[in-house]
Amino acid sequence: TWAFQNLVLSDPLLFRSDLLKQVQLNQDFYYLAELKLMSKKYGLNVNQLLDIHLGTELIAAYYPNYSVLKHTGYISMIVVQQAEEFEKKIQNLQKNFKEIKYKEYSIKTFPIRKMMYLCGGEPFKELDSKFYVFIEDRLILSSDVSDLKRYIDDYTSDQLFKNKESFQNYISRLNDQY
Repeated sequence: TWAFQNLVLSDPLLFRSDLLKQVQLNQDFYYLAELKLMSKKYGLNVNQLLDIHLGTELIAAYYPNYSVLKHTGYISMIVVQQAEEFEKKIQNLQKNFKEIKYKEYSIKTFPIRKMMYLCGGEPFKELDSKFYVFIEDRLILSSDVSDLKRYIDDYTSDQLFKNKESFQNYISRLNDQY
């Protein structure tokens, strides 16, 4: 069973603008230091990257055995606009990125350690991002490869379940009732 923290953004640009105002108002020096680090380390303007690519949803999902101290047991997810372009930009930041093939997906190293925090602020502050995988338009992040593999397993088994005729018949009958 998963526990979710989900932010649905009707207007990602307005959300980012309000978040940056709140960061300034609260003098969140840690947030500003992360932005500065990404700029200095990679020459990356994170705000510009997010303004272009941030979609309408930010999600953190926790497994029953998650540990913020050990940075395991959770994944975070961002709906991304122009996912292929975003991924190219991320790969260009890294001289040597590692890639692990799992099922039909590629799990890769992710350079922006505090991506969720930079996207969504304080609620996501403790979530580190060391690895990522793209599934459709969703950027799934985690600090542990095994958590991404678990998510992929759950996702693919859910897709298999949805394709079963018995499930489709059940949904069809359910829809006919309402």
